[in-house]
Amino acid sequence: MDRIAPFADRAELLDRSSACWPLAGVALLVVPLSIGMLSGCTAGDVDSDPAPGEIAEALSGAEGAVCGMVVSEQPAPRAQVVHRDGTRLFLCGMADLLVHLEARSPHGAPVDIYVEAMEVHEDPREIHRGEHDWIRAESAVYRIGDERPQLVMGEPVMVYRDRRTAESAVAHGPTEILSFDELRVWWRRRQS
Repeated sequence: MDRIAPFADRAELLDRSSACWPLAGVALLVVPLSIGMLSGCTAGDVDSDPAPGEIAEALSGAEGAVCGMVVSEQPAPRAQVVHRDGTRLFLCGMADLLVHLEARSPHGAPVDIYVEAMEVHEDPREIHRGEHDWIRAESAVYRIGDERPQLVMGEPVMVYRDRRTAESAVAHGPTEILSFDELRVWWRRRQS
């Protein structure tokens, strides 16, 4: 009898010559499809972007990975990074995020990066410590050039959900709106 290798000595295992063998093949196709249909999964769910805050976590007293300060005590916008090994690190601001992303991490490459989105009515000159909606860093837009209080570490960078909100928000000084990739290039230039 031709049996499947790891279970060759088990009598209850069907061999390929059995009349039931074709039914086993059908079961292997039908069962996974049925489970997928019952769970409500569709092909569009695999690549869909989660709703804001769906995967990001609340700050809850987290310590900044770069500066060691309590993240929730720092003004928004703040950031969090999830690395390949599952480690989640919180960052006190955009400057800390950019510093962190430029450094090699023992936790592997980032797989998710979240930033807090500022609201259109929030004045960059004021301190906003309340937690904001978390959005994916790659989908956010970044506004540089705003005057911010001295309390803010690093270069002032405001984060908004989209270009329209960034353009409508109160600005102090000549500002420029950048994508995430453009922000990283801008940061590297400033550091050299």
